[in-house]
Amino acid sequence: MSVVLEVQKSLYAKLTGDSALMVLVTGVYDYVPEGAELPYVTIGDIGAADDSAKGRKGYELDVNLEVYSQGQGRKECLDIIGRLKVLLDNQALTITGFVHIFSKVVRIETRRSADNLLANGLMAMKIFVKDN
Repeated sequence: MSVVLEVQKSLYAKLTGDSALMVLVTGVYDYVPEGAELPYVTIGDIGAADDSAKGRKGYELDVNLEVYSQGQGRKECLDIIGRLKVLLDNQALTITGFVHIFSKVVRIETRRSADNLLANGLMAMKIFVKDN
């Protein structure tokens, strides 16, 4: 579905274009290359559902952004998520072929690996768009 790809491209451009975020992470990935250094952000699962109304075609997207960190505790992970939230919560996105209606962060969570060496954070979002 092209809306998913275009939203992914928009997120990637917004995140990699932010110098403050890029100071915090080594990269933003869809596919994490072997040997990638921590910390980094991945554009995780994206799901799209029809949200058409009143003769206009629209979509509601569920988007997960994940943070992987080797910092002690959760602080590094939460600092990165904090920057992601500033960039994306109720902020405009430029999405080729679509009109961005709004974006909302709906959940943030963190967890530690079983060996306590890695932290993983998740920021779940809703993004609403309509056809251009």
